Amino acid sequence: MNIKDGPEGGLDGKGEVFVGIYEPPQPTDEPLIVALLPVSDYKAFIGNLANLKTEGEVSSFTLPDEQEPFYSANWGKFAAITPTKDLLSKKPEGVEVTGAAAKQLDANDVTVFANMKAIAAKALPKFREAKPMMLGGLDNELKRNPQMNQKFTPVIKAVVNQVLNGAEQFLTDSQSATWGINIAAQGITTSLQAEFIADSYCGKTVASIKNSSAPLTSGLPARKYFAFGGASMDPKTTNKIMEDVLGPIQKELAAMGDDAKGLNTAIDSMKAGMSTVESMSFGYAQPTAIGNQSVIQAIMIYEGDAKKIAESQRAYMQASSDMFKMMPQAPGMTTAMEMKPAAKTVEGVSLDSFGVKFTFDQTPEAAQIRQMVTMFYGPNGLNGYMGAIDDKRSLLIMGGDDDLLTSAIQSAKKKDDALSQTDMVKAISAQLPKERAVVYYVALDNIATTVLDFMGQMGFKIPLRLPEMSPIGVTIGTDGSVIRIDTAISSDMIEKMVSAGMQAAMMMQNPGGKRGGL
Repeated sequence: MNIKDGPEGGLDGKGEVFVGIYEPPQPTDEPLIVALLPVSDYKAFIGNLANLKTEGEVSSFTLPDEQEPFYSANWGKFAAITPTKDLLSKKPEGVEVTGAAAKQLDANDVTVFANMKAIAAKALPKFREAKPMMLGGLDNELKRNPQMNQKFTPVIKAVVNQVLNGAEQFLTDSQSATWGINIAAQGITTSLQAEFIADSYCGKTVASIKNSSAPLTSGLPARKYFAFGGASMDPKTTNKIMEDVLGPIQKELAAMGDDAKGLNTAIDSMKAGMSTVESMSFGYAQPTAIGNQSVIQAIMIYEGDAKKIAESQRAYMQASSDMFKMMPQAPGMTTAMEMKPAAKTVEGVSLDSFGVKFTFDQTPEAAQIRQMVTMFYGPNGLNGYMGAIDDKRSLLIMGGDDDLLTSAIQSAKKKDDALSQTDMVKAISAQLPKERAVVYYVALDNIATTVLDFMGQMGFKIPLRLPEMSPIGVTIGTDGSVIRIDTAISSDMIEKMVSAGMQAAMMMQNPGGKRGGL
């Protein structure tokens, strides 16, 4: 961390601060910590410390309102500070930080570095030892669950086993992880980065993911969203990842015979469609009529072999009824999937309809669940449409009304990209990497407005309105065997959120007083 205005008394205001966290002697002990403060004059620095006592090369001192001593030693251009005296008796060997992690240390105001090789050397043996016990515990829990269809127990175990395998592979292949933060006049940016061994499974997989400099939001209609974004995809990489992840699960499904034939067909259909997708854009639209529309209004536009994508989606929906057999049902509620090919034509596009229908018992518990389901999905359950718009683009839409459906088709046909051209999105996008595989924007103002509107309809009226503000921006990208997740939050959003928080606090302190909107 650069100390631009360090205090006098020996500190080097242009130096950097480092903090090291080490494994404790016993697993139950707290981690060992050493902080390195840059100094221009070590003797002047320790001369400002309270209750200073020096023995040889190590000095002890206390902090204000603290009785336990801290210890300090001069390590080159740094003052090493730690509550564990024994650490200062060891010769500092340093940590060699190379590659992408070294760039992160130079680029950020604050960077946290994890030596994954050292972590994995300790964690992997324990993880591999605990893995069979975790799976055994899961098996016992599933057998004791009265709502669980025991035929699907091997499948659930296969899913969990794949998750554990993924964690083990990450530990095996990773060599460093960093998290950095930068604070500037335009806002706050962060970067989470993982670097893998180049010739490892994770390294090769990450390297095969391709970035794009395109906005990745084309085709989405211009309206307000809770969140929206897009992704650039390589069909070969997508197909390989799905095969690696889903293959063991499908083997368990195949062993079940006819009981899981539909679910296996659904997965095959999904793989067939996604393996042709070159890019996709997606958005979760804000409802325009609270109480009369579902909260869930999703738009997904795929670019690739549109006919194959549409066929795979149709097969997936027709075969997905088996998935509902695996899901525990809420008390007093049952669900069923319905699908109708060529159910509607809009703007010359033939669309299949699909929906999840909810049936409720006449009980108080079921009535409460029905109220929540109706709020999220509308009075007719979760409904949607899907179909090929042309040879290259396919649409899937859930929830919303005919206006949303029509505008989505029109925008997708024209490949409109009004969202990325708004001033607020452009300002956030400028703070994020230009080359990225995925971009995602989250509009907190639209989310908060909808939540407040629903609370008002339920009798909890809060006369607070958030002004329009910049969204939070998130990108995922790769650089060789490095994958990174970057975020950007504008100073505009921070200021408006703080203002809204202060206004909300004033309302809570004076609920009967005059309340004004922002």
